[in-house]
Amino acid sequence: MVLPKYKAVIQIRGCFWHCHNCKRGTVPKTSQDYWIPKLRATVHRDRRNDELLVSMGYTVIVIWECQTTRPEEFEIFMDVLVRRTLLFKPV
Repeated sequence: MVLPKYKAVIQIRGCFWHCHNCKRGTVPKTSQDYWIPKLRATVHRDRRNDELLVSMGYTVIVIWECQTTRPEEFEIFMDVLVRRTLLFKPV
């Protein structure tokens, strides 16, 4: 999601596909010759894209899949995130 007014990008990343350090972000035990390079390439692409967005003046906010599993907690998390990241950033 792009918020041009705040020069911010909010991304929700899947823990498995983007190698988050949680129980969902583990590499499969089978076919590791396939999975490890594929997942590393995704992480590398994420890093490159995030750096590009930051160089363009954007704030990059990453929300992990595992942070969205409990609606009540996610609502509080998003409220705090938006207040800290977007509302206090000069426009």
